[in-house]
Parts: sequence; C-alpha cells; structure tokens
Amino acid sequence: MPAILCLLLTTLLLATAAGASADQILQEMLVRDRPEQRSAGTTALTAEELALLPAPDQSITALLRLLPGVQLAEDAYTANNGGEILPPEISISGGRVYDNRFLIDGLGNDSLLDPLAGAVDNESAVPGHSQELFLDRALLGNLTLYRSNVPARYSGFTGGVVEVETRDPGQVFAAELNYRTTRSSWTEFHVEAAEREDFEHSTSADQQPDFTRHNARLLLDLPLGPRSGVLLSYGQQYSRIPLYLLEETQNQYRRQENLFVKYRLQPHEGTELSLTGLWTPYQGHYFLKDTRNSGFDIEGGGLALNARLKQRLRLAEVEVQLGFKRSENSRRAPADFYAWALTPSKDWGTLVGGKISKEGGYGDIEQLQDSLSLALHSQFVPWQFAGFAHHFSTGLRLEQAQASYERTEPHRYYYYRADTGLVCPEPSVECLAGEQFVYYRKDYAVDEADADIGLLELYLEDRLERGRWTLRPGLNYSYNDLTGNNDYAGRLALFYDLFGDRSTLLSGGINRYYGKTLLTYALREEIAPYDRWNRSTKLTAAGTPVPWPASPSERVVTASRLASLKTPRVDEWTLGLEQELLGGLLCLAYIDRNGEDLLGMTQLDKDDSNTIYSEWNNNGESRHREVTLSWQRQWARHYLLLDATWQDSEASNEDYDDLLRLEELEELVWYNGQVTQRIGLPRSDYNREWSANLIYRVELPAHFSFTNTTRYRSGYNAIVDSGDNYELPDGSKIDIYQERSLPSATLFDWALQWHSPLVAHQRLTLTLELFNVFNKKVYTAQTGVYQPGRQLWVEVNWAF
Repeated sequence: MPAILCLLLTTLLLATAAGASADQILQEMLVRDRPEQRSAGTTALTAEELALLPAPDQSITALLRLLPGVQLAEDAYTANNGGEILPPEISISGGRVYDNRFLIDGLGNDSLLDPLAGAVDNESAVPGHSQELFLDRALLGNLTLYRSNVPARYSGFTGGVVEVETRDPGQVFAAELNYRTTRSSWTEFHVEAAEREDFEHSTSADQQPDFTRHNARLLLDLPLGPRSGVLLSYGQQYSRIPLYLLEETQNQYRRQENLFVKYRLQPHEGTELSLTGLWTPYQGHYFLKDTRNSGFDIEGGGLALNARLKQRLRLAEVEVQLGFKRSENSRRAPADFYAWALTPSKDWGTLVGGKISKEGGYGDIEQLQDSLSLALHSQFVPWQFAGFAHHFSTGLRLEQAQASYERTEPHRYYYYRADTGLVCPEPSVECLAGEQFVYYRKDYAVDEADADIGLLELYLEDRLERGRWTLRPGLNYSYNDLTGNNDYAGRLALFYDLFGDRSTLLSGGINRYYGKTLLTYALREEIAPYDRWNRSTKLTAAGTPVPWPASPSERVVTASRLASLKTPRVDEWTLGLEQELLGGLLCLAYIDRNGEDLLGMTQLDKDDSNTIYSEWNNNGESRHREVTLSWQRQWARHYLLLDATWQDSEASNEDYDDLLRLEELEELVWYNGQVTQRIGLPRSDYNREWSANLIYRVELPAHFSFTNTTRYRSGYNAIVDSGDNYELPDGSKIDIYQERSLPSATLFDWALQWHSPLVAHQRLTLTLELFNVFNKKVYTAQTGVYQPGRQLWVEVNWAF
C-alpha cells in the first residue's frame, strides 16, 4: 500500500507540474483507435503506446503484464530461467492461463494441445503453450485487451480477450534492422549461499547460471502502388545455455523464428483486402540430466494463413475472413533409454555419484493441430426505431480443428542388473557378457491417435442509443460436436454519459462467458499405454538370462477417459467509470466473477480389466473480485501511465489435470484461524492482492529520451499444507493449511534511448535498458528461488 500511495502522489505531482506549464502543453493528444463505445474494462493501445512499454523478451504477454487486471505466474521470470525465450503465461481477471482468447488479425491463436504440459523430460508428453504462434512485437499495429463487458462477438474464454491487429505496409519504401542482446554477465543473481555452488555447477535447465540471448530482425515496407503494398519481416530470437553434463560443458539452445508477410490492397474507397502469412517455428535443444547421448529437441510454433475482405455496402460494413493454421508440440529424441548398472564399460554414472549410468532418450513424438475457419461479421448502418438509434452487428464463425498424436518409432526403457558371471547367447543391447543384462523394460509401441472438433458460433448485438443512455444487449451462441454442448452466453452492458460530452462515462454490465474445449481430452483417451516386461534377476544354470515370458506382465494401467462434460463458464457483473481528468483519461472498474463447471479430474476405481481411469469432470469452481484504476496522459515531450489493481481470487485448482472429487472440495480444513472448506482456500498462483505500475517517458535534449517504469507487487501468501492436524470438538482431525508470507517488492526499470538526426531518410537508434535498477531481491513462491537482479539489455536499430 505505501508504494501505491507513492505512485499516486508522483502522478499528481507530475500532472500538476504539467498543468503549471500550459504554454508547453500540446492540445493535440495521441490519437488511438477506440471502440465506438468505451468501457472501463477495455484497454486499447496503439503502436506508439505499445512502443513505450518495456518488456525483457519483447513478447505480447510480457507487454500485458503492465496493464491492469493482468498477472504473471510466480515463476515467469526467475534467476533460474534467464535463457528461456518463450512468452510468459498470464492470468487475466482471475482466469486460468489457458482460459484466455488470443486473436491475431481476427484469427484465433489458442492451442488446444495440452497447453499446461510443462515438463521436458516426460516419456509420453511434450511441453505445450497457451498460444499456437508467437508474434514479433515490432509487427503490432494496435492491441485491445478486454477484461469485462466483452462484446458478444467474442467467445471461447473465461479469462480475457487479447486482440492484436498487425501493422499495415507503409506507403513509402522503408527498411529497419534491429539487434538486441543480454547475457548472464550483465545480470545479477540472487542465490542462497548454500545453493551457490550447485547453481554455478548446474546440470539441468532448471538452473541457468550462464546464458547469452540475441534478438535480430529485418523489416521491409514495399509499396506496390498508391493503393497496395507488402510488409515483409523476418526475426529470430536465440539463446545459448551452457550447462554441465557428466562433468563436461555442453550447450543447450533455444531458437524462435518469426517470418511475416502481409499484402494489403484498397482497390477503391470502402473496400480493403489483406492477405497475411505468419510462420513462427520454435526449437529448444535439451539433454537429460546426467545422461549420456541424450540430446533432444522440442519443437513448437507453427504457420497461419489469413485472408480478410472488408467491404462497405449500402446497409452494412461486411467482413469476411478465411484462415488456416497448423501448429505443433513435438519432440525429436533418441529412440531408447538405458538405465545401465555400474560396470567397467558403463561407469560414467560414478562421475556424478549415481548408482546407475543413464543413456539415451524417450523417442520421437509428433503432435499437430490443424484448423480451418471461416468468419463473417456485419455492422449495419444505424437506424431509428421507437426513439432509439440502433447499431446492429451480427456474425458467425465456423471452424474445424483436428489434433493428432504419433509416436513414430518404438521406444524401450531398459533396466539392467549387474552379474560378472553372465553369459550371453548372442550379443545384443540386452546382454553384455560378464557385466549386465536387462531384467525389466517398458515397451512403447508405434502409436497414433487423433481427435477433431467442429465449432459453430453465432452472435447478435445491438447498441441502442437515446440521449445520454446507451444499452448494449447481445447473445453469443456456440456449439461444438465433441461435447455436443449448446451454450448461450448473454451479454448486457449499460452506459450513461453523465454530462452529455463524453467527459464522464458510467458503465455497468451483466455477462456470461463460456470457455473453450481442448482436444487434449479426446486425444489422451486414444493413446495406448506401455507394456511392462519382467523376468528373474537370477541367471540360469548355464549363466544366461532367464527367457522373457510369452506376454507382458499384468499391471494396473492408468488411462484418461473423456466423460460427458459441460463447457466451463463464468458469470460476471461489473461497474465502471471513465473520466477525463487533468488532460488524461482515468478508468475505474470493478469486476466480480463466479466460475462454475471448471475442469478437473476424477480417478475411478480399478475396473475388471485392471485399469484405473482418470476422467475429466466439471467439479472446479472459482471466485474473483477485482478493482482496477488506470490513468494516462501525453503532453509535449512527456507520457505518463499509472495503473493499480486490487484482487481477491479463490479457485479449486489451476490445472485441468488436478484431481477434484466433490467430497474433497467440501472437505473441512483449518486455515487462517478458522474452519473452512478446501475449495475456499485462496488461489495458489496469480494471486498478488495489490499491484501497480507507473510508466513515465520524457524526450530530452540532444535526441535522448528516458523512460522510468516502476512496478509494485504486494506481498504474496503461498498456501501450503503444514503437515499438522487440528482437532475439532467432536475429536475428528483436519489438515492445517498455512501461509508462507513473501514480502512485497517495488522495482524500477530504466531505459535510455538516443537517436541520430534524420539524414537522407536514415536514422540510428541506440537503447540501453536496465531492469531491476536497484538490484532488489524479489522472492518467488518457490523456496530459495528469486527473480533476476539488475539486468542490462542493449539494442541497436537502423531505419532507412
């Protein structure tokens, strides 16, 4: 709280100083593309405003972290993952990270392939991400964040909507070369003294004491005539992460490419055609900890092709869109894994104090998601009826998405037993004479699985205007053939222009939002389990291994099964105020949300086939309350933005794989000095109660500019099971949950920029960015892990 008051005081002082120098204030404010009806739960940013927001990795979600109602995960940026380049995940207004809707030029950008999968060393799963494609920040034309009172046009979310429009080709030839870099030697690390040796001698990507990151980009504007042009862009992010593998240094790396092409044609007034292509492959090269010959690649990202036609007709403005996407979460790895016993020829495990020597990997897995979509939107010209001006809009979207999983080659996981008297009938990987033989193995056969989903969305919305009042009723209908659910999401927003000049706008709304259906549910159901083979660890009289049995060992099989599911939903009511204040715009919003039918899992009892199924269920619940305040202004050579958020979130779970039985959710626990239900515990992540940001930019003499970003995050109470019990009056005992309090943090990020005078249409720009200027020690929810200390980024940009 003191930090928030400090930010508010700083804002008022700056605004007062600006008001005192009226001769320096420009009346021409920054023009932004606002929706026709503003809402306090919506943030719309132009390319110029987006350029003012600092972000270490230049991703869209990193930019959003500075906006009200948006929170990053506690482990998004830590001292342990400085070499990672994938965009951080975000929660918007209490939603889970996969509950957001991302749109690029109207085309959805949401992965349905297990977006929460995170482990890189899983035998049968590949890491995922909530987004399919990763757009370069330099391509942003404008960005709109919807947190409440979301129009009926949007669906498939219970968090928020992030809509990005890419920039159009320029009207004159222009080019831009950009390079940006940082490294571990420019970064301060906060590490516990007892952990420093292990950290600096890291053998796993879980700790990255050494890294180098490079970002490079080439962008071209190619006008083809007075009414058409092409925008070309190619960028690459690359990081190198040296780590120890069996006492030798080996490099891991991450690479993300970004190829973008956009053609825009305006054959005549009222008609616009745009064709875009976006290709964003990602590759991460890893190795398994303490494992020889274990190098493997994780591949992600994908391709999008998009065609949009906007046509102004006599009665309506019509937009038609056709899109195709392909994305992947795949792995390229050695076919088999060997857990060798420590014998003379397989002794490298002793280098790391191991009891075995490990070698190999978990085999290739290819996961693809293809989708084809068609959308039609119509915005009708206003017409008068019953004393109201009506602004009707309607539309539909059809989409067919298909996901596939393929293990392209057999994979075996071998376990060995040492015996110096071993005789091998024939040489093989399963038997090393005089050393060791396989006594246990897991067999994964070549396997294929696929799932598809057809989606239909229809919406109708009317904006009724009369005097100072505006009413916006709407309905979004959605259906998918995977669950067979028909979902009707009503939207109702009310706006009142207090003085009739749009200087003070009051708003309120009652809305329902339905989430998306992931193809993960159906895909996992078809994936075959592995076979387990056992034989004796003793040798025959001849010294040979006992033959394998005729069939695999009987075992309890765990599998996933798709049950009858409802679509997760959130019900919302909201109040808002937009006020022109001190030459800027102040937005105040209150959002109250209740989530129902959220996804979790139930583990069933073993059936007659010796299988334990896990079924997805709708037992999840959430509650979120939020107050946000933002104010921004641009004048003369100054830009100022302030936002603050208070929130209180409760959630039964964060992951759709969490086991949620109704009896467990209603189970009593002891927390905060009283008895409560387990489902009433605070949310375990994305739950900082207070947050605030202040961004101030000033243009200085001699072509310099300076930007200060102040970020405040309140203390965080991590909820943990203490392991103790509390005895109730009836003698029964319940678990005690307690808070592990983490202190608040106020961080300062500075950017100093210089650009050369414009000479022959050329300009050189140099930027130094310093994050966490005062090297603050910032705690995360993970014990002993902190956010990075002071970090320097250097950027060079040549425009010509």
